Amino acid sequence: MKDPTGKFRIILPPQKLGEIKNISSRVFSSRVWVSERLNIRYTRCPDRAPWAPKTLRHDVNKNLDQLILCIARVVSQSFLGEELANDPEWLKIAMRVSSSALVAASEISA
Repeated sequence: MKDPTGKFRIILPPQKLGEIKNISSRVFSSRVWVSERLNIRYTRCPDRAPWAPKTLRHDVNKNLDQLILCIARVVSQSFLGEELANDPEWLKIAMRVSSSALVAASEISA
């Protein structure tokens, strides 16, 4: 099945999860997928740490908006000063640009 971006996605019913769990990592590797999606080679994000999978799947995704807001504030403070770092309109723009850049980077690397 293709998703809205044109990439192929495999969607399996929950009953098939038992079969997937037993497939060799040479055939199906979530570690390789995560490594490629997070550009581990460049970001050095820890893919082998015991806390990494849960943190990435649950905690980061659940708080993604707050994380992007925090990054927007820090970057704005660093490069543009306190006035823009505390301006809600500017932060909305910065967050939109950041989100768009992440999506674009993901599309380019796919």
